[in-house]
Amino acid sequence: MDKQSTRARHRTARACIPCRRRKIKCNGAQPCSPCQTSGSTCSFGALDRRMTSALYIKSLEDKIRELREIMQNDSRRSESLHDQQPPSVSIGRSERHSDQSPSLSVQSPPESFNEDVIETMVGTHDNVHDKETSPQQYRGSFAGLRLLQRVQGLCRQISGLPRSSNTEALEERFVRAFDLTPTNTSCEGILLLPQPAEMTRAIDVVLNQALSNMQFLDCPSLQSIVADIYSDVENVSLKCHGKSLAFLYSVLALARLSETVAFNEDIGSRQGAANGLRYFNASREMIDPASCRDLVSLQTLLCIAIYAQASSMMSTSYSYICIAVSTALQMGLFEDEAPRGITESEKLCRRQIFAVLNIMDTYVTVALGLPKTLRNVISDQALPAPVKPLTISEPLAGTYAHAQLIQILAAAVESIHPPTRPISEKNGFYAVEYSKITAIERQLEAWFVQLPPLPSTSEPAIDSNVTRSQLLLRLSYAHVQMVLYKPFLHHTLKGVLQNCCLNLKAYACGSACIKAAMQVVWLAERLETCKLFNESYWFTTLILAFAASCLAVFVLSNSRDESDETAIAVCKIRELCSRHADGNVSMQRCSEFLESLPLGRADVRDLTHSNMPSRYMQNIPINFGELYDGPQAGDEQDSTVLQALSLPMYLHSSDHFGGFDAF
Repeated sequence: MDKQSTRARHRTARACIPCRRRKIKCNGAQPCSPCQTSGSTCSFGALDRRMTSALYIKSLEDKIRELREIMQNDSRRSESLHDQQPPSVSIGRSERHSDQSPSLSVQSPPESFNEDVIETMVGTHDNVHDKETSPQQYRGSFAGLRLLQRVQGLCRQISGLPRSSNTEALEERFVRAFDLTPTNTSCEGILLLPQPAEMTRAIDVVLNQALSNMQFLDCPSLQSIVADIYSDVENVSLKCHGKSLAFLYSVLALARLSETVAFNEDIGSRQGAANGLRYFNASREMIDPASCRDLVSLQTLLCIAIYAQASSMMSTSYSYICIAVSTALQMGLFEDEAPRGITESEKLCRRQIFAVLNIMDTYVTVALGLPKTLRNVISDQALPAPVKPLTISEPLAGTYAHAQLIQILAAAVESIHPPTRPISEKNGFYAVEYSKITAIERQLEAWFVQLPPLPSTSEPAIDSNVTRSQLLLRLSYAHVQMVLYKPFLHHTLKGVLQNCCLNLKAYACGSACIKAAMQVVWLAERLETCKLFNESYWFTTLILAFAASCLAVFVLSNSRDESDETAIAVCKIRELCSRHADGNVSMQRCSEFLESLPLGRADVRDLTHSNMPSRYMQNIPINFGELYDGPQAGDEQDSTVLQALSLPMYLHSSDHFGGFDAF
């Protein structure tokens, strides 16, 4: 007999449940070899190795449920989802280029859609990392910059422009213009000090222009620091004033960037901006972010962050804001009670710094789609003063109103499209509850009615600083409206209105975004008329880019007459960007993008002669059905929610646009 046949075979008293069910040999290990190979759960050695029929059926149901979820997630990521949805509706002239690129289409909503939420144009599986620059670069799904790029893609697709390397390069240049990389230059601090008279003028420019509605500096403290520095310049003992010198350099950088007229007639705007960059780099070199534990260093960080944002360096601005937040929290600025021994002026300064820091943090995190750095802030502590200013001429009046508005913006982002968690979804798109939108609308209306009315152009001019503050407040108000309504902009596209079962509430949200964009155009024109416009004011270029993209896609999709007010507004904002293109990269790229679109050349007339601006300033709802053939009352769905329409699958793909997070 063969030795192998006589070898004793290991036998088990009882096989595990999977082996018995499959009728295979079980070696008695824990787990046994067959279960380990197949990935099954081995029951050998368990006290109760028998599974009842009910438990077995339940385990099978759980596995089937898991497999169905995996299949649904995979189908959402694939292009097959487009074939499973209801028939699409083509928009505009994109059908002419169906052989070149997928047709721009919007699907009609499913009948079984949940009536408690509304869908946006933001896909649940959009790529949030920038493949072009760094895989570690994150941009949230609802980031303002990502939505801006999405609307730009809509403009190109609706206009029927063929996809080419030139258009790709143009879009990439534009979308990256808001997040440039700072240049590093080495400077000698002692050689950069200007004359005392120029320094005094720089302080006036920063207080009245650069920090309009974001006031956290006071003139007496600045003048005291200047006196100390310039007295020590003669003695060449600047080493002991490193923090104060870095503070002055940041103030000088803001002044060079923010003044509408050059400091000296012999110095042009380009040279003035270059000098501002030198001050900016010198301030960055002289301050140590890890050792900022005083108000002067904190003010320096805020000035650097404002300069970086005004120079289209959004990520750099965000980095300095995070450093400032860390410093402010460690210094206890979030507490109402200040340390003992400080004066009342220092207490007020601490409160102003924290309020402005909260404003800046909200703006930048909304633009980048990142979680808010300052969270769970007491609403009263986020205001620059314990008592509301009585008149608009008080220094903190604009900052106080601005801080209140930003609290509404933060609440809107947190409740409608928070960056840290998914909301309800349908067909692969995020959804928003309509009741939350109306709640934010009521807060915005209550804030707006508290603003004093603007004087007309025929009335005697008031203080220019007050006029600038009030106009910029309304510009910020329009920005908050665009943040609220921009995810629903596609409801105003003409192809959707003519071929789908419409909901007037969804259409109203998209129209409100167009209304806010028109308001931005009028405000920018009014600022220019008053000689108060400067593209370096806080978030001005990004607000203009938002307005331009919204108006452009509206005009292109609805084929409006060139004499229409919306078409005129597009031409006006295009010319405004062209006039200021030399001084700002973002304005230059925005102008190039608008010039590439077939928008026509309308006879630009002054919008102040129409009734649109007056209705904007009085907060009277505008019926956009008067401007073009919109939905009629009989077309409204019988529901209490907005139904946003799904965009085509190629808008989901970040590869189609070279990355949604290209900013």
